[in-house]
Amino acid sequence: MKELGIRRKAFQDTGNAVHSSALQEVEQEKEVAFEVETIREVQKQEHYSPVK
Repeated sequence: MKELGIRRKAFQDTGNAVHSSALQEVEQEKEVAFEVETIREVQKQEHYSPVK
């Protein structure tokens, strides 16, 4: 119990970890949105049947 008390007092959460995590998540969402838009812009080839 003594050791846990010491660890609890030594731990200081400034909120930076949560803030950084949120920023990383937003950045990842932007990258995914860009990739999806890029994929949408790619046009599929049209296949034509040969003339007899």
